[in-house]
Amino acid sequence: MIDNLCIRYNITPFEIEEKSFDSVIDLYADLRRMQIRQENKENKPIRRRASDNAGWW
Repeated sequence: MIDNLCIRYNITPFEIEEKSFDSVIDLYADLRRMQIRQENKENKPIRRRASDNAGWW
């Protein structure tokens, strides 16, 4: 957890220790939301209409 925060926000582990617990949890929650959004974009399937559905209306 600390490594991810340090890499993303360019802070040292010592700076994280000086911050309050609530601010560290908020930073981690933001980081996790960004990771989940990125994963969802990568795993989204590409959907196309089938060619045989063109005349069925």
